[in-house]
Amino acid sequence: MNPDALRLDFCDKSIKVGKSFPFSGINTYKNNYTHVKNRIISVQLRCERQDKRVEDSLALSILPSDFLMCNEKRVLTDSLRIVLKKAKRK
Repeated sequence: MNPDALRLDFCDKSIKVGKSFPFSGINTYKNNYTHVKNRIISVQLRCERQDKRVEDSLALSILPSDFLMCNEKRVLTDSLRIVLKKAKRK
C-alpha cells in the first residue's frame, strides 16, 4: 500500500499521532497485489492529546477508499468501515 494513499486528519490540532501500520492476520491481497476482496485490513493508530484540559472528544477525517492505492490501482473495491476505539490505559 502506498504510504501516502490514506490521509488522516484530526479537527483538533493538539492531537499527536504516532506511527500507523497496517495489520492483517492473513494475506489479504490477490496474487497481483492490486486489490482486497472480502477481507479486513486494520490500521492501528496511537494518538495522544497534547492539551490535557480538553475532553476526549475527537473527529477524524478520512479520504474516500478510492485513495487507497497499490501499484496505481484501487485496493478497496467495496466499502471502507471505520471503527474508533478508546485505548486501554495502563
